This record gives sequence, structure tokens and C-alpha cells, in this order.
Amino acid sequence: MPRSAPFALSTLLLTLALSAAVPPKLAKAVPEVQAADRGTAQDPAIWPGFSFPQTALLVFDPASRQALLFHVAPLPADFPPADPALPAVGLGSLPEGQAPREGTAPAAGRLCAWISADRLPAEGGGDATEILYAGAFKVFEAFRGFPQAPAVPEADFPFLDAEMNALSRAEGALLARCLSAPPAEIRGYLSAFLALRQRRQSRLPEALRAYEWGREVEDGLAAYAGHVARARSDAEGARSALLKSLGEWGRKGAGLGGERLAATGCALALTLDRLGGDWKAAFEKTPRTSLEPVLAGAAANVQPADLTFLDLPGLLREEGEAAASARAEREAKVKAIREAAGLVVEVNVEKALASPGVRWSNRYAPNGVLRLEGNGEIREKYYNLVGEGVLDLASSRPLLIETRKSLTVGFAADEIPYIALDGKPLVLSAGETREGAVEVRGNHFVLKVNRARLRYAPKVLTLEPLVP
Repeated sequence: MPRSAPFALSTLLLTLALSAAVPPKLAKAVPEVQAADRGTAQDPAIWPGFSFPQTALLVFDPASRQALLFHVAPLPADFPPADPALPAVGLGSLPEGQAPREGTAPAAGRLCAWISADRLPAEGGGDATEILYAGAFKVFEAFRGFPQAPAVPEADFPFLDAEMNALSRAEGALLARCLSAPPAEIRGYLSAFLALRQRRQSRLPEALRAYEWGREVEDGLAAYAGHVARARSDAEGARSALLKSLGEWGRKGAGLGGERLAATGCALALTLDRLGGDWKAAFEKTPRTSLEPVLAGAAANVQPADLTFLDLPGLLREEGEAAASARAEREAKVKAIREAAGLVVEVNVEKALASPGVRWSNRYAPNGVLRLEGNGEIREKYYNLVGEGVLDLASSRPLLIETRKSLTVGFAADEIPYIALDGKPLVLSAGETREGAVEVRGNHFVLKVNRARLRYAPKVLTLEPLVP
């Protein structure tokens, strides 16, 4: 029987037993948390003072907003026992007005690790333990007073900078080597890593450099906790998952401002483990905004290792070709929207978004997003933006978005949309400016604005929503 089969069978039996009380999407979390609870006597080895079973977990279903509460005793009134057989597991609803978002947030009177049931694998196993421990460790970081990484927009990263991407990939490959190199060689590779990072970060402003080091602490140490916990029962799975992450991020700018830093932070912590010594105590004596001080201490006065094996010229050539191709693709798609043969509709939302008192909501398909250099993107799948009492836009065709400024869509000559002003069909005249309630209905596109100012130039209709 495969290793995961007993877990899968127990999950199925438990799901069937709880079906009357617990939604199936949440029921799978019960055996996964129970599995993660086993062997937790070794938790202090992850970090002194850390204990997974003493960390409140809230596993939630984003669709139904129902949630299971673990590791809270006694259970609060709004999270009664999920089932008589599970008196320590609470079942309730997410707090009113709280977005169903992963991270750390209060619930049931406790600071909890919020974990989406959608992320937990149906078959359970080590990867579920990794996710649960990573979430729990962020609560520990909050209690320990670790500073949060400074917030910067991901769009600020130059994701089409060929040298940046090549050096990011080189960092990942070098850290993978640190995880397997003989102990006597690790310090040389670590010294080389610091030099490589300094070269890459010299291309970034100070805010992004601070963000990277801070995110490696916040997300990287959480990923480290998850990796170590998973490795107790699934060492090969944990190692393979980390090596995969180190190898995939950075290609064509992928993950520059997010997932990559969790992987590199985890790998750096594991590398420090391999060197021995109490690096965690040394880190606690720093401002704890970066692993750089303990890395520099570990690599002090050590000659950087030879990095010929990374083939930096090859990486630079490959990323240069990829960046040129990506720019050409983006320019063609932007041109197809802005220079559509039929009609271009541009909605200027900057003033409306900045207006106080308007309640905004945004729904969209997570795929079909093409990031642009600067603060923009093209959405090719479903996208909906609603400002109550102001506008309602829904599109399933290519939509050019300049973040917090404008949304632009283009129509071919044979698909001119229907346009109405104050309920009557609108005939457009070049140079004309009008005001009123606007409705635009086209192929896979609907826009309603309670009141807008319209300006029309040949083939371009510009609308500015007017806020009451």
C-alpha cells in the first residue's frame, strides 16, 4: 500500500463520519492537523519557544465563510465543538466584515493562523504539515515581535530586467548547492552568495532591498518551520519541493516579489543549520529585519567560492532573449487594445477611487493576467469592479489596467458596443462632451456608470465617473 494510502483512507472515513456537521471541504483539515500535531516535542528545534499545538489555527472555506478552530481551549461560544467525537475542534463562521484571506488575524478572541482549506491537499501528507506549520510560525513571529517586512507593490520590481532575473536564478542555484555541498565548502558558497546578492541588489532602490531581506525573515523563516516539520516524516518530499522552488522562481521575472523570497529565506536558514552554532540566538540579538548580519558573520574572512558552475553568461543570454520576447508580446497586446479598429473605451477611475465614502469591491479570475512594466497589467479573463452608487464594470475580454488610474478596452470594427446616455442610444460626435448616466454593452463587456462625463475623439470614448 502506498505511503499516503492509510492517511487517505482515514481522511475518507473521518469525512464520512463528520459529513452531517462539518462541510467536506473543511473535514479534510481534521486529520491533517492531527497528523501535524504528532511529533511536536521537537518543535523547539525549529525555534526556541515555538510550539505548534499551542498556536491557534483557523482553517476556513472562502466560499461558505465557515471555519474550523484548532488549539483553543476552552472553545468560545461562537465556535462550539464540530462534532461530539471532536470536542476540541470548533466549527463557526469568519468574523463579520473580515476578508477570507490567509495570514495572521484575530478570531475567537485569539491571534490565529488563517489557512484556506483550498490550499490543503486532498491527500494530506507532508505538504499539508508544511502549510500548517508555516502558517503557525507566522503567529509565533507576531508574538515574538519580529518586524513585518515593509510593504512595497510587486509591480515595483523590474521583472523584465534580464540581469536581475539571471542573477535571481543564480542565487537559487547557489543556495541549492549550499544544501548539498560538503560542510567544509559551505562558507565559501555563502560568501559567494552575499557577493552575488550585493551585485543584484545594487540594481534595486533601498526600499526593495529592505523588502527582500524582510520578506526572507517573515516568509522565509515560516517556510523553514514548515520544511523542518515536513522533513520529520517526508524528508525527500520536503527537499524536492524546496529545490523545485529555488529552481523555478526568477525565470522571466516570475515570483520576484513574493514566492522566491520564501524559498531563499528557507534555504538560507537550512544552510545556517548545516554550519552549526546557535545562529538563531545571534539573529535574535539583531534588529531581526534581515538574515544578512548572521550570514555575514558566518562567511566572514572566507574567500568566495568559484561560481563557474552557475554559467552566468548563459543565464544572462537566456533571460535577455526572454525579456525581449516578453516586451514584444506586451507591446502587441497593448497596441491591440489602444489602437482597436472599431472603438476604444477608456474609463478614468483615479478620482472616483480616491473619493471617500465609496464602497468598492473587486472580483476576478486569478489566471489570464499579463503584468506590464510599471504599474499596469492586462486582464484577459473575467474582471469585475464595483463602486457602489458610482459604477459597475464587468469584462471577459482583454482589459488594460493602469492601477488606480484607468481601465481601457478595445472593440473591433464589427463589434461596436451599444452605448446609452440617460437611457437613450447615444450617437457620438467627435469633440463632443456630455454628462449623464452611461451604459456600454459590448461583446463580453458591460459598463454602467450612474453619472459620468463623456468625451469623444475619433474611435476613442473617454468616461470619467462623477462621484455624488
